[in-house]
Amino acid sequence: MTGASDEAESLRAVEAWLSVGLGKGQPRQMEVSPGLSVLAVDDGPTGARTFATKGLCLVPHPKDPGVGANRFEIVAASRGEDLTRYVATAAFILAKALQAPLEGRVVSNIASRAGMDDLAGSFPHGLFLLPDPWDELVQPLRLPAFTLVPMFLMPLAEPEHRFLKARGMDAFLELLRRSKVDAFDLHRDPMVVDRVDAH
Repeated sequence: MTGASDEAESLRAVEAWLSVGLGKGQPRQMEVSPGLSVLAVDDGPTGARTFATKGLCLVPHPKDPGVGANRFEIVAASRGEDLTRYVATAAFILAKALQAPLEGRVVSNIASRAGMDDLAGSFPHGLFLLPDPWDELVQPLRLPAFTLVPMFLMPLAEPEHRFLKARGMDAFLELLRRSKVDAFDLHRDPMVVDRVDAH
């Protein structure tokens, strides 16, 4: 009974923290499966719609040392599209094979796996990055049972995925910085063309 009570208390703390950090207004909450919900606000960073999972943090990973370990929730944003299925599907995938750290990890074909065919044609993959666009979420939330590290799942075009595989994470982050791309715009052009040697 104590374990269930502790988990419920942790989830309440996570929800309260995300509610403040995601954006303005009270988040809407949708339960997508037992133990997993998606929170959504319409006025996140620079006015983007923001979505976050709640419940993935209760899933340990194989190298989880127990008390104080890093646990994760997923955050994503768009200029209009509903990303509820996007973050929920990513959570389902991670729950089956969760490995830390997540930064730099690509979830291949996440859009089609989420049943989002329109998005799959332009941004089929997702890349986990630190949640820099959300000022309140940059610093992890330290709870008695674990440390919550929210991760930004950025939709990734196929040419960008090839660039990442060919050049590595540091080069990709530099490309992201130099391009000043709006990562929440799901109708943007890819930051690179098909050739990975393009500058």
